[in-house]
Amino acid sequence: MPVFTAKPVIYLYPLKETQISLKIDIKGGKLETTYPEYKNGWNLIADKTGNILNVEDNRNYQYLFWDAFIKFPSEHFNYTSGFFIDKKDYISFLQNTLGEIGLNEKEINDFISYWLPQLNKYNRSFIHFRVNDNIDNSVFLNCSPKPDTEIRVYMEFKDAENKSLKK
Repeated sequence: MPVFTAKPVIYLYPLKETQISLKIDIKGGKLETTYPEYKNGWNLIADKTGNILNVEDNRNYQYLFWDAFIKFPSEHFNYTSGFFIDKKDYISFLQNTLGEIGLNEKEINDFISYWLPQLNKYNRSFIHFRVNDNIDNSVFLNCSPKPDTEIRVYMEFKDAENKSLKK
């Protein structure tokens, strides 16, 4: 059974300063690392600029970080869509695609800064996005109050030098 490593971040942009309770519910896996520390959820105060005050430690954050290891059946990795991207095109592809998905410049920069070192290990990658997906009913965000807009982006990728993956 393959294991998928999710390393997403959560940004919050309420229309006005808002107290928010946020929990991550993972089925078939577990949280590994969180920042700030996740204590059965986060209790936060967020404002329209995206500043997040974590009530627990009274510190400000630009986003909430979490990673998890999730076990999926092999069928999860039978992709019916995706992109074959050469190393020289990773940055432009991500900038354009993430912008089309709806991320802002800061979010795009954070995403690329995080994932580019991993992608750069390969001369060519197969990239698949899951947008606004709870990843096969395995990862749920419970946010109160519920946001007006939620964009969830997961990227799965693998080395595409293998001839069986090429178009």
